[in-house]
Amino acid sequence: ADGAAAQQQLLGAAGGRSAGGVMATAFSLSNLPLEGDGVVENLFHYLWCKDELDEGPCINIPDTIIYKFRSPAYWYFTSKSGQIKRKSRYNLANIRIEEAFTRKVVGSDVVAYYLSTNAETGVTTIEYFDRASFRDFLYNREKVDNGILQKFVEPRGTHNVMIRGVWSPKILLLERRENLRSLSDTKYSLYERAVTYDGAEHFSRAAPVRGSILPISVQEVCKSVVTHVSEVSFRKCNISRMALNFKVDGEDRIWLLWCTSLRLERTVAVRSPAGSPSHGLVPLRQKLSSKQGPVSLFPHCQVPESVQKAFRSVKPGRGGAP
Repeated sequence: ADGAAAQQQLLGAAGGRSAGGVMATAFSLSNLPLEGDGVVENLFHYLWCKDELDEGPCINIPDTIIYKFRSPAYWYFTSKSGQIKRKSRYNLANIRIEEAFTRKVVGSDVVAYYLSTNAETGVTTIEYFDRASFRDFLYNREKVDNGILQKFVEPRGTHNVMIRGVWSPKILLLERRENLRSLSDTKYSLYERAVTYDGAEHFSRAAPVRGSILPISVQEVCKSVVTHVSEVSFRKCNISRMALNFKVDGEDRIWLLWCTSLRLERTVAVRSPAGSPSHGLVPLRQKLSSKQGPVSLFPHCQVPESVQKAFRSVKPGRGGAP
């Protein structure tokens, strides 16, 4: 009963846009913390909210379903207009999720993946699904931790590639990582064929980021995220650093997948010394470092216990040991 009550409270806090407009949004965001490591799931809600001009950022995100209290709670997606929208609760039925996630699947047999972080240990796990395991996850499996279910975006090329952007106001560090196995090579498990930054290092390799178009495009997405979060939170949430994962599809579109680490700017009021020209005026604002320290660059995820860890052995001299 307590869990149901908590779920209703959370759903109410992050509910739809009411007649109250922007103030209703401000109230809902105050109950959704942003700082953290692993999977910063609340960032999707901030991106969905509209600012005072009823506008939002134009960012591509895959179909993303947030699980709360072992059940699907919110479904975010990018509409044809480029805006991030949220489906009604009517669409959160398993049959509708299965239809949407398995429709128009081309290329590999990977359909989706589920990311979750254990609240007690802080350990993040990831599990990839094909059609059969996805159906089992939806209808039969018990969801232990809160997490996100995200539709798999087919990469450009035959190997899965992920791009990680570590953003701060002064610099953007861009990295690219490519899985060693072909996505179509079914001799290997889904995990071995799909993981990049989210898996053990010996399953993937670092790859160069060529040209200037991709860095500029990722920088624009990062700026859009930072600006929008600040606007919809009425400058209460100012991002100072974050680590985001991206993917480029076969049509050269950039997709924001999820945020692995995020820090907010903290400020305190500092009064000017006595005798200074500004003494007695409005206090100055001094920026402080986040209490949670720097962003985490170690997003290695574990395989959940429910997944059979029967990976094929890698012989010495062919990429190391598993």
